[in-house]
Amino acid sequence: MRRVLIAARTDTNAQDNDGHTTLMFAMYGSLIYNDTDRGFLERAELVSLLREAGARTDLRDAAGLSVFDYLDEEAKRYPYNRSQPEKLRQILQDPTPGVYPPVKVSGRVVISSGAQPWARTIEFQRVGVGVAAVQAAIHVDGSFEFPMIQPGPNPLIFRRPSEPSRPPG
Repeated sequence: MRRVLIAARTDTNAQDNDGHTTLMFAMYGSLIYNDTDRGFLERAELVSLLREAGARTDLRDAAGLSVFDYLDEEAKRYPYNRSQPEKLRQILQDPTPGVYPPVKVSGRVVISSGAQPWARTIEFQRVGVGVAAVQAAIHVDGSFEFPMIQPGPNPLIFRRPSEPSRPPG
């Protein structure tokens, strides 16, 4: 939905009656997760999308607070989460993607002894803003490996042998 609104060229700098912007609202509850949890990664992606779409960080609400002030207030509420505020601050200051470096992902699908894998490939549907899905083969022993994945909330699809597989991305 976020991408649809941004693609429709909604005003990312619109302010409510109290002067709050979408970026300011995005700061609420942004630090309750660990920086590798899906919730935080989704929030970081939202902030990045808003900034890439032109959301401004210099706007102030009726009380004179900026998005950075809201981030600082959240950081005070969650002092044990030190890396998240800095990652969000980096996105606010420089909206280019890649706050998290790509990582190697490997694993194993559990297969009963002597059985064949029930899926042929595993696919990360979304690996970053504007980046195509990637696939990896599931080997006979159930192992798979992605050489480089951009961390984020990545839905997975397992493709059965009877399903058509797309070329790896």
